[in-house]
Amino acid sequence: IGGGGMIHHKSGFFIRAEYYFLFGNKVKENDILDQVSTRDNNQLSKQGIVADIFLYQRGFDTRGMFGYLFSFGPNPNSGFTAALGAGLLQHRIHIQNLDNTAPYLINEYEKGYDRLTNGLNIIGEGGYRLMSDSRLINLFIGAEFQTAYTKNRRSWNFDERRKDDNLRIDQLLTFKVRWIVPLYQKAKNQ
Repeated sequence: IGGGGMIHHKSGFFIRAEYYFLFGNKVKENDILDQVSTRDNNQLSKQGIVADIFLYQRGFDTRGMFGYLFSFGPNPNSGFTAALGAGLLQHRIHIQNLDNTAPYLINEYEKGYDRLTNGLNIIGEGGYRLMSDSRLINLFIGAEFQTAYTKNRRSWNFDERRKDDNLRIDQLLTFKVRWIVPLYQKAKNQ
């Protein structure tokens, strides 16, 4: 989920700034808590009972884009678009420790497991932008491909017992539908 702003020149070129909040409930690195888990893959609270621990994905993507609109027809604001951009991609594993019952996952200790990762993000996007003359139906439908060159930013991974200095290549393919609030003058029909 996100938002942004765009300036579109009558020549067809546009620039855009965007921010997206990333979230999800599927974490590929589910084994990060193995060292603090029982044989049944549960984590214990300080009272010795099973703690409610959940793993989620959290992050953000901020970027600047530059592109071109290939318009045809009476509305010069509608047509196929192609854009390139760059920005920052950051993600981490959000460890939800309900009621903070597991002391080994509170505050600074959680950071040893969360895999905070960020780095340069390169984006390519293509799609179709429809801007109706009535200003009621204004949307973009398309796809984008991102390649981010990221690194773990934590000083130590507790579960691996080491610092992770490896360069990661994170790739994302996203299908997008954007709702657009236009701030432009109506096109003159000829």
